[in-house]
This record gives sequence, structure tokens and C-alpha cells, in this order.
Amino acid sequence: MSEDEKKKQAVNYFCCGCIKLLPGIKWYNLGSYYALMFVSFLNIHFSRSFMVFILKDPKYYNVPEKDVSVQFGKANSIAELV
Repeated sequence: MSEDEKKKQAVNYFCCGCIKLLPGIKWYNLGSYYALMFVSFLNIHFSRSFMVFILKDPKYYNVPEKDVSVQFGKANSIAELV
């Protein structure tokens, strides 16, 4: 195989740290993906952290103390699926 054929077969990777990106994908595409995942993670976990207080609150759901964990588990499962 000639040198020109080897160059045609080789894929030009852009190296972003230890991650090799395919042609057409820039470092800011990868950075925005990670930023989106981080914001989504924070949004999901902050909303679930207040769910126990909302379940216990008499103004909202007024779930008895012994049933809070069961209801929180069900809501948590649905939140993970969505």
C-alpha cells in the first residue's frame, strides 16, 4: 500500500485531552454536551431533594410519616425513567 492510500484510509482525529474526536466535532461540542449533562443532573437531583418535604407538608400531599419512603421511592423511580 502506498503512502497516499494510507493517508486516505487514516481518520484525522482531533485530540481534546485524552479524548479523540471525529472530524467535524469540535472541542466546544464536547464541552457543551458535558455542560448540558451537568445542568440536567443538578436539575433532577435538586428537584428530588425537596420531594420529601413536599410529601410531608400538610398543605400539599400530607403523606403519613410511615408512607413517605414508599411514595418517595415510587416518585423517584418515575423520575429516573423520565
